[in-house]
Amino acid sequence: MDAVRRDDGRDLPGPGPDMLFVVATAARGGVRAGFEAVRGIQSAMIVHVAAAALGLSALFAASHLAFDVLRVAGAGYLIWLGIAALRSGARGRHAEPAAGSDAFRRGFLTNVTNPKVIVFFAAFLPQFVTAGGAPVALQILVLGATFAALGFVCDVAYAIGAGVLSRRLLRSPRVMRAVDAAAGAVMIALGVDVLAERQAA
Repeated sequence: MDAVRRDDGRDLPGPGPDMLFVVATAARGGVRAGFEAVRGIQSAMIVHVAAAALGLSALFAASHLAFDVLRVAGAGYLIWLGIAALRSGARGRHAEPAAGSDAFRRGFLTNVTNPKVIVFFAAFLPQFVTAGGAPVALQILVLGATFAALGFVCDVAYAIGAGVLSRRLLRSPRVMRAVDAAAGAVMIALGVDVLAERQAA
């Protein structure tokens, strides 16, 4: 998802690792594995939406210690996934397809440990709250659910596209090794980007 811009000029990217993880999972394990990754990501989105509606996202984003702990954990997880993909490619075989429960768990962790998602909900959604309208929590809940639904549609499309394409890619070990290498490199780059993220003053 393209980045959106806050009033202070900072970019607040959408959860980019989600798309990459869905594509990589579906490319290795097919459409069903991609759907499990989407299910895990959407489960994490439910957590983020509920936290935003309760005001917890704003409190968490304002806590330097909590933000840094989650930032390091999320970055470490992305880098670990990237290294695993690179090692599989270097050994001359592509990574094993993730089982359903494993794809769900990894999808959930990829999203729930992404501090940029928390910052997104805490800083972006409140800009669309209407003063004097419905309760703020309800408005945040509806806005967050709408955002999650749009993400769900996009992720499902990515899973189907990558899963269908994988039927041909799996016939070429060389292509799959290249896919693993590319996915691993991007995952590591995303992890480094999350690690370098700093809270707004």
